Amino acid sequence: MIKKQNILANLICFIVIVQLISLSTNSSGQQINEQNNFFTKNSVDSSLIEAEGCSELAQWDNNYGDPNDIFVQDTLLSKIAYVTLDSAGLLFYDISNPSKAKLLGHYTDADGLNQIEVKEKYAFITGGDYGLKVLNVGSPKNAKLVINFDEVDYISNFIIHGNYIYGLQWRGLFVIDISDPKKPFLENTYELNYLFGPNDMRIKNNFLYLIGFEGIEILDISNPRNPEYVTTWEFGIDIYSFDLYDSTAIITNSYDVFFFDITVPQNYSLITKFRDVRCQSNSIQVVDHYVFSFSNNGFICFDVEDPNNVIKVNEFIYQFGYLARALIQGEFIYLIDYYSGIVIIYIGDLTSTPVNVGNVLTNGHAADTYVQGNVAYVANYGGGLDILDIDNPTNPKLITRYKANLGFYSTAYLENSRLYLANYFTQTIDILDVTSPDAPVQLNSLYDNEFLFWLPYVEMVVKNEIAFVIETFEYYHIYEGSLSIVNCTNPANISVINSLSNFDAILYDLDVVENHLFLATSNGLLIFEIENDYELTLVSEYSDISSLISGVFVEEDTVYLAAQDYGLIILDVTDTENPVLVGSIDTDEYPGLAFGGYEVFVENNIIYLADLSQGLLIYDGTDPSNPIPIGSYFRQDYSPFYAHNVRELVHFNDIFVSDDVVFLASGYSGLLIVHQDDLPTHWMSLQNIIIISLTTTIPFVIVGLIVFVIWRIKKRI
Repeated sequence: MIKKQNILANLICFIVIVQLISLSTNSSGQQINEQNNFFTKNSVDSSLIEAEGCSELAQWDNNYGDPNDIFVQDTLLSKIAYVTLDSAGLLFYDISNPSKAKLLGHYTDADGLNQIEVKEKYAFITGGDYGLKVLNVGSPKNAKLVINFDEVDYISNFIIHGNYIYGLQWRGLFVIDISDPKKPFLENTYELNYLFGPNDMRIKNNFLYLIGFEGIEILDISNPRNPEYVTTWEFGIDIYSFDLYDSTAIITNSYDVFFFDITVPQNYSLITKFRDVRCQSNSIQVVDHYVFSFSNNGFICFDVEDPNNVIKVNEFIYQFGYLARALIQGEFIYLIDYYSGIVIIYIGDLTSTPVNVGNVLTNGHAADTYVQGNVAYVANYGGGLDILDIDNPTNPKLITRYKANLGFYSTAYLENSRLYLANYFTQTIDILDVTSPDAPVQLNSLYDNEFLFWLPYVEMVVKNEIAFVIETFEYYHIYEGSLSIVNCTNPANISVINSLSNFDAILYDLDVVENHLFLATSNGLLIFEIENDYELTLVSEYSDISSLISGVFVEEDTVYLAAQDYGLIILDVTDTENPVLVGSIDTDEYPGLAFGGYEVFVENNIIYLADLSQGLLIYDGTDPSNPIPIGSYFRQDYSPFYAHNVRELVHFNDIFVSDDVVFLASGYSGLLIVHQDDLPTHWMSLQNIIIISLTTTIPFVIVGLIVFVIWRIKKRI
C-alpha cells in the first residue's frame, strides 16, 4: 500500500513539473504571437502588405510580363540573352544550354522597355518617352544605369553601326555618337523626305535603308555623321518588311514574299513572288544567301543564291503565336513571342530541319490553383502550368513547367492522378496524367464547338471522372453562358454527354455535391438536380440579397456565396428547393461598384473570402448565422499596366486551403502562400492536434523526467 502511495505521489510530482515547464514556455510564446498578430511590411520593394491574424510565407512568381526584344551575346564562358519586358524591366538568362535556361539577373528600375542592342559591356535600350538608356551589363546580376540620354524621345527603332546609333522618330532620323558610352551625344538630325514615317532599318555597304509602309528611302552614310539622300523606292505594294541580298531586294506583303532585281536601282523589276496563306509574313532576315520570312505562325527559309531560281529550303510552322522579334545568330533562331515567351530553334547550317530546343516563359498570370499533398498545381493564363514542391511552404520549388497549345490555362482541377485543364485560347479541355508530377503526360484534349471560352469565366469541377464545365461568350456586352457535362472515363475517348446553353448571364463558378449542381451567375444562384442520365433539372434560384454571385462553395447542407455587389452570403439548403438565408456580411466598401466578394473557400468551419476591395477576409463560421472575423490579408503590388510607381490591390482569382496554409492564385503577383496564425481550437483537425501535442509535449516530458530523476536521487541521498 505504501509503495502504491509512493508511486502515485511520484507520478503527481512528475506531472506537476512537466506542466510548470510547459506553461512557462507557452506563456512566453503566446506573448510573441500577440506582438506579431498585426504587421505592415514591404516583403518586396514593390509590395505593400497588411495582415492581421495571418502572415505571408512565400510568393511564387515566375511571370515577368510580355517580352519585347532579345539580344544574344556570346562570351568566353557562356551565352547570355538580354530580354526587355513591357512592364518589368530587363531579364538576363544564361542560355548556353537552350533547354535549361538559367535566370542570371533582373533589372527592375525601368518599365516599358522595348528595343535592345548590346555592344561590349554596354546595353542600349529604348522605350516610352525617356529616350535612350545606357546600362553597364558587365555583371548581369548587378546591372547599373550609366546614363539616361533624353535629348531624343519616343524612339521607334534604332541600329548600331560602328560608333554611331541611327535612330528613328516620326519622319525624323538622328545620329548619336557612342564612342564613349558613358557620354553619348547627339551628332546630327535628318528630316526624312518620305511622307510616311519608316518603322524599320537596314544597313548594307554604307547605305541606310529606311523602310516605310509605302516605300523605302535610301541614305548614303559613308560619312556616318552626315547622311545624304540618295533615292526613294516605291514598289506599289504595302511593305511589311525588307532586306537585301546582293542586287536582290526582298519585300514581304501580307502572305506574299516578293523578289526584285535592283541591279539598276532606278529601274527595278519583279523576279518572282511566293505565297503561303499559313504565314502572314511580318519580318524577314537575310543570312548568307538564305532568306528567312517570319510570321506569327512560324517561318519559311528560301535559298536566293540564284535570284532567278528561288528555292524554298524548309519551314517551321506552329500554331497561335504572336511574334514580336526574331533574331538569327549562329546555329540558332531566337523568337520573342507574346504568347510563348522566348522560343529557341536550332537550325544548324541553315538548311537543317528546324528543331525547337528551348522555351523560356516570361509572361502569364496565376489564374487557378489546386493542391494535393506536397504538390501545388498553378494554372497560369498564358504561362502554362507550374507544378511546385510545397513540402516547405516558405520555400516553394519548381518541379516542372508544362505548356502545350500556348498554355492559356484558366482552370485546374485534380481528381485521383488526372489533372483537368481548361485552355482558354484553344477552347479545349486538356487531361494530364500527373502520377509523376515531374513528368506530366497529356492523355487527351477535347475540342468541342460548345466550348466558347471567349471570356476568362471558365470553371470546371470533376466528379467520378465526369467534368462539369462552364464558360461565357461575350458579344458587344451581351453575355451568353453555357454548361457542358463531359464524360472522361476513358481519356482516349472523351465526349460531351449533355449541355445547356442560352444562359443570359455570366457563369462564374460552380460546385457539385452528390446529385446537385450549384451554379453562381451574374443573375444569382441556380440549383440543379442531376438525374441518372446527367439530365439537369432546375429546382430553385436565389437572388434575394444579391444577384451578382461569382463564387460558390458547398459544405454538406450549407452553401457559401461570394457576391460581388455585397460580400458573403450563407444559405441552408437542407431543402434544395427552398434555400434559406442563414447569415451574411456586407464587405463592399464601394456600394454600387460591385467591389465585394469574388471567391470563397471553406475548411473546418473557417471561411476564406477573396474580396475585391479588402483582399482576403477570414471568418470563424462555427455559427453560420454569426460569422466572426478572425484574420485578413491585404497586398498591393505595382501594376504591370501603369507607371512603375503606381500600386494596385492584388486580386485573388482563386483560393485553395490545405491544413493551415492558404494558397492564393493572384494574377500577375503569381501564387501567394499565407499561413493562418491564430485559429479557434475547433479548427484543428485530429491529425493536427496529435502532431501539435507530440511536438510540444515530448520536449517537456523529457525535461520533466530529468528533473524528476535528479530530485529523487537527491532525496535518497
